[in-house]
Amino acid sequence: MKVKHCTQCQNATYQTDGICVACRIGLPQIHAELADLIKKHKRPKIQTAGTR
Repeated sequence: MKVKHCTQCQNATYQTDGICVACRIGLPQIHAELADLIKKHKRPKIQTAGTR
């Protein structure tokens, strides 16, 4: 089998349609959305009872 590269992310893949499994299930998009949510909703650190 010849190694191809994904048409969306350029990762090596053996899939015949040229799209890797990660892109097929949407992992890059999920990762980008999660990173965006973390940036938008940063909360200050909560001080615990032991550290005064």
